[in-house]
Amino acid sequence: MLLLNHSMKNWLRLFLITSLSLTALLARTQTTTLTGRVTDASNGQPLPFASVFINNTTLGVNSDENGAFKLTNVPLGSVEVVASYVGYALARQVLRLENAQPRTIALALTPTGQNLNEVTVTAKRDKTWERQLREFRRELLGQNSFAAQCDIVNAHVLRFDESGGHLRAQASEPLVIENGATGYRLRYVLQHFDAHQGMAFYGGQSQFEELKPESDRQARRWQQARQLAYRGSLRHLMASLAAGTHETEGFLVYQTAPGLTPLSTPPNISQETGRYLRPVNPLAVVHPGRLPFERRLVSNVPLAVYYTKPTLANPTVRPGTHQYGEIVLPQG
Repeated sequence: MLLLNHSMKNWLRLFLITSLSLTALLARTQTTTLTGRVTDASNGQPLPFASVFINNTTLGVNSDENGAFKLTNVPLGSVEVVASYVGYALARQVLRLENAQPRTIALALTPTGQNLNEVTVTAKRDKTWERQLREFRRELLGQNSFAAQCDIVNAHVLRFDESGGHLRAQASEPLVIENGATGYRLRYVLQHFDAHQGMAFYGGQSQFEELKPESDRQARRWQQARQLAYRGSLRHLMASLAAGTHETEGFLVYQTAPGLTPLSTPPNISQETGRYLRPVNPLAVVHPGRLPFERRLVSNVPLAVYYTKPTLANPTVRPGTHQYGEIVLPQG
């Protein structure tokens, strides 16, 4: 999924490049096991201690000295297996898992042509780099109170290129981001970052790790923060659509008129309902998936989404104001 963050407005537009499968939203009882080897694509030699993980989950292991790995408790549905190794390009495989039968896969990584010494050299941390890092943090992590509690532990692996009004970023190894507000450590394999005129396109693969709380009080605070971060999120929207409770949970969802391009500013609900906006019937856009716990979001036109309750990003909601976003599904 490619995210477009408009930092100058209070709305967000999400372009989903594939049809959205909601496999993680409902409880799953069946899991499976994935085993395999990580190798050098140029010579077939094993890559010991490579990182192997399921994208956007806490499931991950390191390969052993022979490049072998074993991932257990992998949920059924559609998953993306990712392997990374310093000095090599990322390897990914999207798997469709519909039964508990174990699967064996092979992950071959292509060398980038850089040696370990080259990719671990720290960036020149001058004033320009510090300014670029601040902009990168703002666009990637946001500007709310939770973002202020995030720390990019290894920011020195970042390289920036600034030209033509664009700020582009690359990382020589996965970024390690610790979120002190919610109690997670994130390993983020940055694939793309481009900020331009208040908007940022970025994408990558994520592995999460729960931090160990120092006290019961901290554990409770983390849990409360996770619930707060969930409110008004894309996952919250999808879960409420699947349950048919989106309106009572604060979402107003509309299908837009066919043939019209997305607007640069949020449409006025009272003026555009019936002309540009048509209220969504969840039964028309939320379809069953192939597995009992799956749901698919289906729409050939953009969905306009308004959220009417307070969130972390907007703690006070004035009457008549809403957070706004659009969801575009290019494949329907």
